[in-house]
Amino acid sequence: MGTVTEQHRAVAMHAIKVMGGEGRPKVQAFHDDHRLLSVDILTTFSSPEAGLKSISSIGLSDSVLRHAEGHELETRVELCACAEQDALHWDNVVASTAFAIMRDRAAVQPGSVIPGILQDYFPSTRMPHVYLVPPFFWNDARFPGLQFPPVAINWLQCIAIHESERQLVERIGGDAFDDLLQRHEVDVLDMHRAPVAGAL
Repeated sequence: MGTVTEQHRAVAMHAIKVMGGEGRPKVQAFHDDHRLLSVDILTTFSSPEAGLKSISSIGLSDSVLRHAEGHELETRVELCACAEQDALHWDNVVASTAFAIMRDRAAVQPGSVIPGILQDYFPSTRMPHVYLVPPFFWNDARFPGLQFPPVAINWLQCIAIHESERQLVERIGGDAFDDLLQRHEVDVLDMHRAPVAGAL
């Protein structure tokens, strides 16, 4: 990722504290295809429970994101994800999602969709899109933000969704879609799950 800053160290330590895990966490540098962008990816194991791993970006929060009208998003953003411990490519998915956000520089928030990310890693997947939600797998669904003056940093969790679900989010909004996920007790770790009821 280039120079590791005090902010990067603070992000990593905060993510480890919230996500927990066993053994030594792994930190790996990722670069985009043109090697113009880079981000570090932290992985902790047996987190939030045995058989799962937790993933966090380190460095996306260097990027200033802006609303369509041009004013700066009130918080900086890092990404996180949870996957089965033997699941492949989820570190790449988080890195590629970070790169897409870095390139676009557009504000993201719960309910945002980053399209087409998973197709590069799961060519036959029926869920090609990353959907961003408030982190809910850790710490009783409370993933506190990090204050690193002068910036505030908050995490968004990446989950995979179907194209029909992307259209549903567009139609009914993120809050209503999140309610559907909860009501139907959707297992968001299942890469072979059916679309949530109510999707087209």
